[in-house]
Amino acid sequence: FKIGLMWLYVFTSAGLLNGSGAVTSRSLVQHAADSSGARALHYYCTASDDKYFVLLLNLIGSIHQIDYQNLGEIAVFDLGLTPAQVAQLQRMQKVRVLVPELKNLDLLTLFTTRPDGTQARGWYSWKPVILQQYLQEQDCFLYLDAGMTVLQRPAALFEHLRQQGYFLTSAAHNFAGRLTKPVQSWLAQNFSLAQITQLAQPRTDMLSAGLMGVTRRVQASLITPVCNLVQADSLALFADDGSAPDGFGAARHDQALFSIYAHLNNLRVTGANKVTFVKMPPGPEQWVNSFCVGGPRATIYKSRWDYQYQGGHAHAIRYAN
Repeated sequence: FKIGLMWLYVFTSAGLLNGSGAVTSRSLVQHAADSSGARALHYYCTASDDKYFVLLLNLIGSIHQIDYQNLGEIAVFDLGLTPAQVAQLQRMQKVRVLVPELKNLDLLTLFTTRPDGTQARGWYSWKPVILQQYLQEQDCFLYLDAGMTVLQRPAALFEHLRQQGYFLTSAAHNFAGRLTKPVQSWLAQNFSLAQITQLAQPRTDMLSAGLMGVTRRVQASLITPVCNLVQADSLALFADDGSAPDGFGAARHDQALFSIYAHLNNLRVTGANKVTFVKMPPGPEQWVNSFCVGGPRATIYKSRWDYQYQGGHAHAIRYAN
């Protein structure tokens, strides 16, 4: 995503369509309450180390500001926070700090992932581990990278997630050119020619692991298989060894592996510039999500390079008395 374009993930906080075609979150919240008898709480999962702490504060503040009434919990996995940062998080309302299971001793080790020297912990192998770990506690939640901002009420997105069992979006870049030789060899050894051919299609999107809606309904097909690839003695399938066709820095670590299982299980990956509709009987179709550039209707903004958008949201964090 190009910084200057201010790309926005837009997952409309829309509810039921009204007579004019406009959408309102209030109608969806009321519909959910009417159909279930009780309002379902929203659970979020994220992760951060000390480097991304300022982004994490912005994300938490935005959730507190926009979704506090419906918020069940924000689970923050500690990837390398300082003791002072952990203490600050522990003072926040509806925030809980968790420690990832160290399935590999290098799970949280910093590795250089791009030619410009950018580093990431464990080649992002920690992500399937924490998703698997949190699914043991919550059967439905939204994972957001720390560099995200919630701008509108996400009631429709959570309702869609509960109905469909998952919510995946495209990273808007190619798939085959980002697979390292170890991943290519693993594919050849473990999947059929028909499956590999399916993945090689030009229309195959790389999914974005920065925003994933997951439930236990896709745990066995999507989360557990990728988590099992985190071996105690090897992170080879997550590493970027420079062998991908597009060169060093192109590999997408966890994203590539999640994408493989998503497509082979025929899970829908919402693509760029597409609108997804979902039926919720007996009501009409609802606009649940779309991906676009710009506009004030964004519900979740990929704000890593613009975390002070609208002045930043850390000021909205609610602390315990």
